[in-house]
Amino acid sequence: MPSVALKRVNKKSRKGSKRKSSLKKKIGKKSPSQKKKISKKSAKKITPKKAKPKVKRGRPKFPRIDWEKTAVGELAGLFSSWLKECGFDVVLVGRACAAVHAGNMMHVDRFDFMMENFPIEEVQSKLKKFGFRPVDLRTFKRSDCPYTLNFPAPPVTVGDELVTEYTKVKSKYGEYKLLNATDCVRCRLTTYYRWGDEEALSDALQIAVKKKIDIKLVERWSAREWAMEKFREFLNELAKRLLARE
Repeated sequence: MPSVALKRVNKKSRKGSKRKSSLKKKIGKKSPSQKKKISKKSAKKITPKKAKPKVKRGRPKFPRIDWEKTAVGELAGLFSSWLKECGFDVVLVGRACAAVHAGNMMHVDRFDFMMENFPIEEVQSKLKKFGFRPVDLRTFKRSDCPYTLNFPAPPVTVGDELVTEYTKVKSKYGEYKLLNATDCVRCRLTTYYRWGDEEALSDALQIAVKKKIDIKLVERWSAREWAMEKFREFLNELAKRLLARE
């Protein structure tokens, strides 16, 4: 009898130990969701945070330009292409136009472009991406560029005469529009006739020596401008320069 009682006690103790071990196993075991949470936490601790790429702001990069060595005609093509990209249809006038016709023989520090409409805010906004900022209402400057862009009030005129036809010149930066040689002479003579600007007279003479111009058209136009005396001065000086070339 005692042996049977011992067997029963041993069985009970074994069952108790089995229950304890199963409970321990259950407590020790972790559900799949718990494991995932732990792995995520550990991953967050282990893996370093990726640095966000720095976004560079400011004006877009352009090819380096040697402003001093680049011909006026090429610069006119470059500026015209930028303005065309902004959606503006422009015509080159003024002294830069004269320099293109005269073959880069005169000092230029400003490019005058004429456009039919001048929406101030739109022009300022679009030129800003090319680095040009307003100096005054119609003049723009870029910090690394020795030239200014100027937009005279339309329409395109020579004296009191409206100009509607232009010539086109090709450059490595694209084609651009400008006054033809005769109209450019008349444009520079207007400044001489009205304000006595000797530099403008010199510009007109340089173009007339370099290019073939319609001198009869210039004479008729000068008569309408009430400037025949100054026209004769221009004509006499032109004759001297043409003789000196022969």
